[in-house]
Amino acid sequence: MNTLNIWMMIVGLELLLVIVVIIIGVLLILRNKNESDVPREVASDVKKINSSQSSKKTEKKNKSSYTGPQYMNIAPVKPEYSDATTILSNAALNPVEDGATTVLGAAELSNNISLGTLTRKKTNEEVKISKNDYSVGKDSINADYCISDNKAISRQHLLFTLGQNGVYVKDCNSTNGSWINGIKLESGRQVLIKDGDVLKLANEEFVYGA
Repeated sequence: MNTLNIWMMIVGLELLLVIVVIIIGVLLILRNKNESDVPREVASDVKKINSSQSSKKTEKKNKSSYTGPQYMNIAPVKPEYSDATTILSNAALNPVEDGATTVLGAAELSNNISLGTLTRKKTNEEVKISKNDYSVGKDSINADYCISDNKAISRQHLLFTLGQNGVYVKDCNSTNGSWINGIKLESGRQVLIKDGDVLKLANEEFVYGA
């Protein structure tokens, strides 16, 4: 082998070594770049996750703080009529407490007693409540004031009674109920009434006059 060939071989090896070094350098640069990009992507993902969790917590907090609409408790009405009414409480209608009202006997009442009047809105008929324990209903025999042309009225619907504090009414467990000024009466409970009160028996309205 002559000197020229040896020299060319050495030069070729040096070039090959330089190329290998360059390739290794490029690979290292690319590797470092990829490694530096990974934390950024991870940080971005972590930021997105934290933002999503924060949004969910805020939404959950808002939902938990919302109490929803408030509604009044309304007593159910018997199905035949849809009037929205409330059963009278003690404070609302001053009902008679047990033993608080004394019903006057016949000897204490005059023959010309009057517990007031009822004016029937439907016909403008005025009826005098002319006795104690005056009953209203569709029973033509036992009711003091008979409403025979309305099938919604019970046979014994409402009772008027005179007491020490004035005139009281009582719903006699009627089928379709009784109301005073739009407030439903509890069946069997005496309630004090006053001049101008509107009494509703089923779907029939009356105005009470003292």
